[in-house]
Amino acid sequence: MIKNLLTLFLLLIFGAGFCQDHLQLAPPLLTYPSAFFTGSTQVQLRFRQPGAEIRYTLDGKEPTRHDLLYSDPITIITNCTLKARSFAKAFDASETVTASFFKDGKKIRGIEFSKPNPAYTNSGKDVLHDNLGGMPDFHNQNWLGFNVDTVDVWVHLQKKETIQSVLLNFLVDQQSWIFLPEKILLYGYDDLRRTYLKMGEETYESDQFAPRACSAQTIKLAKQFATSLIHLRLCTMKKMPDWHVSKGEHAHLFMDELKVY
Repeated sequence: MIKNLLTLFLLLIFGAGFCQDHLQLAPPLLTYPSAFFTGSTQVQLRFRQPGAEIRYTLDGKEPTRHDLLYSDPITIITNCTLKARSFAKAFDASETVTASFFKDGKKIRGIEFSKPNPAYTNSGKDVLHDNLGGMPDFHNQNWLGFNVDTVDVWVHLQKKETIQSVLLNFLVDQQSWIFLPEKILLYGYDDLRRTYLKMGEETYESDQFAPRACSAQTIKLAKQFATSLIHLRLCTMKKMPDWHVSKGEHAHLFMDELKVY
């Protein structure tokens, strides 16, 4: 009996030494001037550990050991989602870091919008089309914050153009009461009828927790439409969901950039 217990004890000790999990690498550090750009932009990735390497993709897929090897700054020339991970022998691969990038679309002459919360405003007249932002921190001065039922945005293009979609960049930070809108309505001005026509609609659900992140949402037109004036109506979340610690309270809406394609 004693011999059997001793054997079991030795197996547990030595077995534990051989069954330890591999350590996981930290993710690479991703730096860039802004998520929005004209012409092109550059992205740098850093992870300083001997023997480690960074692999990345530009199509939104999860990186593997067989994907693109990072060596020099990456030049971005079109809309894309970059994902990157650290790899090294005898280590588990890191978690994925992700960033999306958006190139200028139609030329915008100006944008008007509802009055933001005074605590979360920006005096820049081009704040929604200045190619600055895309940072998931509501303290960043590029964000406009609203806590009203509806937010209206009027986009004046430099000339009449055929429109396919509109992109809005939002912040999701649910622990700070910041959610996506419940609905976005898109209207285009018809010169002949001298009125706005509804051209698109998107609805959003927030039925479970989402990590803090920027969230670029595209509103597609039901059909292509030529106009120089676009009206967007954003319906904010009036009651936060039951799973939230402040359920029933009015949510905030934060946005920092708009593109027309």
